[in-house]
Amino acid sequence: YEYNPGIQVVTCQQADVNDDLKVNVVDLALVIYNQGQLASPNRMHLDVNGQDSTINYQDDQEVLSRVGLDC
Repeated sequence: YEYNPGIQVVTCQQADVNDDLKVNVVDLALVIYNQGQLASPNRMHLDVNGQDSTINYQDDQEVLSRVGLDC
């Protein structure tokens, strides 16, 4: 077991960007649609990993890996 404090664990609630208590294709579509945008105050929740203030492929992957979960 390795502990890396630099990696933030993404919760189901963070991946549920539209707050419908489910991580589904709608959440993924919202993140993909805003790909490349800076996480401004009204888009902050789309920077799912919260590490770089940009909505990018890492956020896509975080949501995609949780599709199908109920939060």
